[in-house]
Order: sequence, then C-alpha cells, then structure tokens
Amino acid sequence: MFRPKIGTRASGGGDLEATLTFLASHETTRAPAIAFAGEIKFPTAKNRLIGTGRRDYALYVIGSKKFGDFDIHGNLGYTIVGKPVGAPLKNILNVAVGGERKFQTAWSVFGEILANTASSTLPEAASQATPEAPGGEIVGSLGLARYVSRSFRLSMGVSVDNNDEAVAGAAGLAGAFLVDRSVRTELQADRSTTSNRLASVGNVFGNGLYALPPLAAAYILGRVVHRPRVARAAFRAGTAFVLSGAATGVLKAVFGRARPFQRGDPWVYQPFSRFDSFPSGHVTVAVATAVALAAETDRWWLRAVLYGSAGLTGYARMNDDKHWLSDVVAGAVVGIVAGRLVTRWGKPARVIVSSNGLGFRLSL
Repeated sequence: MFRPKIGTRASGGGDLEATLTFLASHETTRAPAIAFAGEIKFPTAKNRLIGTGRRDYALYVIGSKKFGDFDIHGNLGYTIVGKPVGAPLKNILNVAVGGERKFQTAWSVFGEILANTASSTLPEAASQATPEAPGGEIVGSLGLARYVSRSFRLSMGVSVDNNDEAVAGAAGLAGAFLVDRSVRTELQADRSTTSNRLASVGNVFGNGLYALPPLAAAYILGRVVHRPRVARAAFRAGTAFVLSGAATGVLKAVFGRARPFQRGDPWVYQPFSRFDSFPSGHVTVAVATAVALAAETDRWWLRAVLYGSAGLTGYARMNDDKHWLSDVVAGAVVGIVAGRLVTRWGKPARVIVSSNGLGFRLSL
C-alpha cells in the first residue's frame, strides 16, 4: 500500500524480491563473520504508483560480531535502479548498523539505524513518474522479539525516519542509557593496539587544534580566490563547531557526569563539579562540522566520509574510556541541531569597514 501524507494513494500487490546470501567467513575471536548477498526486485506491481515497472539489482556486504550478550551487525549495499521512462533515477548506496540483546529467556530487544542516498535526480519529475522511488533518508528501528526456535522468531517494533528526528534522538538516547555499562565492558575487553591507533585518528576530528585552522584557511582562501561556495562551507562549518562546542560546555557543567575511567558507574552525576562527561564534546563538534559541510555538497561519497569521520570520533571516545555510549549519542544530537541551525539559517559573515572602525557581523 502506498499512502503518502499528501497526494494520490494506491493499494495492491507490490514488487517481488528474491535474495541469495553466501557466508564467506565465520566469526572468530577477533574478526566478524562476513557474508555477501544479492537481491533482484522483479516488477510485479500492477500499479505504477507502487512499483517502478523496472528491475532493480542490489549487492550487499554483511558483517556480524558477538560482543557478550550483544549481536552487532553492519550492512553496506549498492542498488542498481531500473530507470523507467520519464523518471531519471540514480543508483542507491545504503548502510545499516544494528544490534540485538538476547536474554536468558526466549526474548530479545533489537535496534537498527539505516541510511540511504536518494534515487531521484529531479525530485519533482521523479516523484510524479514514480512516487515509490525513495528519497535520501535515515531510519531508526527499535523492537522486541521472541524466539520460537533457533532459526525462527516473532518480532514487533517501531520505526522513525529523519522526518521524526526528535523522536529518533530521544529513543536512541534512552536506549543508550540502558546499555552504557555493557557497551563499556565489551569495548574495554576488546581494546587492542589496533583499536587505539584507530581511535587516535578519530580523536583528531573533534579537536579544535586540528579542525579549526584548516577551516579558517579554507575560508580565507575562498574569499581571496573568489570561491564563495568554499568560503561559505568553511565559515558555516567553523560556526557550527564553535556553536556546538559552547552549548556542550554548558551542558557538561549542568549535568556533571563522571567519565567511565573516573568512577565506572554511568549514574554518577555531580552538577558543577570536576565531572564533565555528558555530552561528549569531541563528538558534538565533529558531528556539527560534518553536518554543516555535508549540506554544501551533493556528492554521496563525500557525505559518507564526513559522517564516517564523525562516527569514528564517537568510537574513539568510547575506546579510550573517556565517554559512555549515551555521552556519544547526546553529543551527536547536539551536533546535528547545531549543524542544522547554521546551514538552514546561517549567512556568510561580513567584515565591515566604516568611519567608526572595523566591524564583524554574523547573521543567523
């Protein structure tokens, strides 16, 4: 059934999908299990509002690893989209990260975050010809499952997309608080020289000593060589960095949460003390900068690099035992808000010279 909030609705049979999965390697103590999957979508939908009328082909790389009571998996996929007449569509890149927490009983809780690039090159034209064609989105899911047998389970859950960002952020933060201690235990148990080296790279993206000078140089260079888009991107990214950093500083003081290495208890809060774990400042500024820069480009691979770098910063802070998972999630939420504020309403700064001297104006 196709039921948009506005526009024409339709019902009927959808397209048929067939998937073949191949297990390439089994999980080991250090390495995850790796599998490959291929999927074909056959255009069996009779109603054009539901299907595109063309075949789609998708390839996936799937990794999974068990950490204590948690099963963590990640998918990376690429879909070759069939292109109907009158609908210029692009191929789709998608990525998913999820986890499941099993209990001693037959019950488990699971969650997943999935993101994909938009298939529509011309949103209006594509939407009129094939409303079913997906736009770029981020979807979060949270649910409860009961295993009937080892290979069969019944599940139910809720999903929110990037049109419900406030709900998704609140749900993600609430879930993170519940598993803070378990995630910290598993990460520290698996900490190694390799993870420390990876973390040292991730820490760079949230450090102003490394991030701000290149942004300042890019802004100056963009103004000098008359590249306004470069100057605008650099300025907005720098503004997002400073704005999110200031907001995080206030929140850290107000909450006064102890870092993992300080107390080992995620529920220690002493407002306006030396404790300053919540939220993560490194993650906040890394995400804010990534959001601001990503808004200035339409290249999916560049956006993936930006968001991946911010994600690596989150991993680094937990690997180094400097932050709880909920600190990282909260930092990401603050960073997203700051980045969106700057990109939606921000305007380039102007240096004003008048008889009264030199002035600086920023419009938001």
